[in-house]
Amino acid sequence: RYEVEEGVFYNVMELELHSWENTLWEHHKKYLDVQCTLEEGERIVVCPTENLREWSEYDEEGDGAITKEDASGLVLPMGRKWFAIFFPGDAHRTGWAMEKSKKVKKVVIKVAAD
Repeated sequence: RYEVEEGVFYNVMELELHSWENTLWEHHKKYLDVQCTLEEGERIVVCPTENLREWSEYDEEGDGAITKEDASGLVLPMGRKWFAIFFPGDAHRTGWAMEKSKKVKKVVIKVAAD
């Protein structure tokens, strides 16, 4: 975790990509997510949070809730050096492999929503 300024930080990660069945939806209330892929191979899916009903209890400290519920949404095939922004109210399902499981590097920037 790297702090930029109050209310802005980012994480650099190596993410294992999986089949659809092995990924989860997530949503946040306090932070926007700016997901930046440094390598291609990941698909991210987004839909309105209210389209999903089976959320875990919201984790205040971790700013998130998850669900494995099956739902459709807009599929974003992420290319090298692409980014997507998810606001509170946007459910997003990350880590879905385009072809086969592999690891990719990415940066997730968190920006306070208020």
